[in-house]
Amino acid sequence: MVPLGSFDYPKVAGRRAMKQRFKCMAAAVLAWVAVATSHGISVHAANVPSADDFYAGKTVKLVIGTGVGGEYGLYAQLIARHLPRYVKGKPTFVVESMPGAGGRRAHNYLAKVAPRDGTVLSVPFANVVSDGLLSDDVQFDPAGFQWIGRIKDQLLVGVVWSKRSKVNTLSDATVRELVAGSVGATTSTAINPRLLNLIVGTRFKVVTGYRGTNDVQIAWERGEVDLLQTPWDTVLDRFSDRIASGDVVPIYAFGNKAVPGFENVRLIGEVLGRNDIEKAFLKIYASSSFIGRSLMAPPGVPSERVTLLRSAFGRMLSDTAFKMEAEKDRTRLSPMGGAELGSAIAEILNYPTRHVTQAREFYRRLLVQTN
Repeated sequence: MVPLGSFDYPKVAGRRAMKQRFKCMAAAVLAWVAVATSHGISVHAANVPSADDFYAGKTVKLVIGTGVGGEYGLYAQLIARHLPRYVKGKPTFVVESMPGAGGRRAHNYLAKVAPRDGTVLSVPFANVVSDGLLSDDVQFDPAGFQWIGRIKDQLLVGVVWSKRSKVNTLSDATVRELVAGSVGATTSTAINPRLLNLIVGTRFKVVTGYRGTNDVQIAWERGEVDLLQTPWDTVLDRFSDRIASGDVVPIYAFGNKAVPGFENVRLIGEVLGRNDIEKAFLKIYASSSFIGRSLMAPPGVPSERVTLLRSAFGRMLSDTAFKMEAEKDRTRLSPMGGAELGSAIAEILNYPTRHVTQAREFYRRLLVQTN
């Protein structure tokens, strides 16, 4: 092997000499590489770590704001099982439950405490953007979060036991009081019944404080509450026979489209929008419908790492094993890439200040509404 420093360079002076010296150095490097290669030595920047190596040997924490037994927990576990295969470095993903304050504890943690290197991600509450824009007491700015991608959008339904409650339509709920179970006062499980009380004249009594949506469902099955608001997919998965028999009926829906097979069930978006204030509120509040079940990163995660995670998320969604498990669990997929989702959210975040102020005033009226 010829040492790189053993080549003799011609000794000439001046600017021309400097150029000549550089040419000779380049020739020397090429000659050294050729000799090294001929001796079977691999030539590469061994001591320069690649950006793709960041996740090697690391553990990624996937935070949710509810218990692991609810829908958010199920989606987080689905991501944790399949996404690592497509993240370069193949890190280990673990789901961490951080319930409290209707998802805000987890959102605050992500915004203010979580490391900003991509080792902490979250499946946030679908209302993370509307809560951040409309509430007076939040400690996070939704504009800082970075979106990796979406598994599905959200179609929520309010369902009742028809015989037990003696209610079959939303109109029936205007003459009979129904108890609605909720995780927190600022989640859609509380806001939607109160919206309908204010606009339609229903008589929902909202009871908050449940640890997660799964706990509300258990209370509903036991008869402790009358109204369960949950994704339509969950209803079909767990109560399809009761839906078919008419024992369980949807009386309202919140989403971008009608409930399949129950097109006569009123969408909340159809009863809002009577004036500019309601339209402003709906524009922001409806963001939860297209956020659905998504994956997001904290503020400040390097852009190249966000790009890497978005690419891995996209490949996961196309994975056969992922699709098979989703189908087995009756999980409807309506995916959206992180860049597209981020653009849709940015449109909400850039809503004119005047309209946001109007929406906040309307929201305050809902929060102070008594049952």
